[in-house]
Amino acid sequence: MALIESGKPEEAKALIAEVKAQAEASGDPNQLSGALVGQTHVFMMLGDPRAALSATTGGHPLTCVLTPLYRADCAWAKMVIGTTMAWLGEAQAIAQLEEAIRQARADARPDYELHAENALGEALLARDALTEAEGRFQRALELATKADDDDGRWGALSRGWARVAWRVAPWPRPRRTTRRRWRSSR
Repeated sequence: MALIESGKPEEAKALIAEVKAQAEASGDPNQLSGALVGQTHVFMMLGDPRAALSATTGGHPLTCVLTPLYRADCAWAKMVIGTTMAWLGEAQAIAQLEEAIRQARADARPDYELHAENALGEALLARDALTEAEGRFQRALELATKADDDDGRWGALSRGWARVAWRVAPWPRPRRTTRRRWRSSR
């Protein structure tokens, strides 16, 4: 990351490729998963979401089969993949986010489920599926309220409901006012 911030993106790509090659050579899935996550971050910082999606997709199956410590991040990895797919406009994004929600429920991770519900609402909203998006934001709000999570409540309200309301009934635009010119009588 320091290489990117100092204006050396090619060196950052070369370094992360070397780390990935070493992790693959070691045969340790934990190292490989970490290298792929690092590669994802590098590509996102460089503004290459397709390459980041490719790296994340490569690392996610490893995350889901590792030790229980890493397994807990499986739903999060699925959500990141789905969110990136939605950002890129990929058709499978909604199915991927629904899978992330199922995984979060299976892993008993309501915090991940909350984030995945919000992300799915955003993806549905981008496709103009307003009713479904509203339902997802409502579900996220219920999860946040149940967990007494103020940040989650704020996220569900601000990210979703405001956007749904704006698309359904845009706020009235300010009226154009005309200035009266006072003419002096001569």
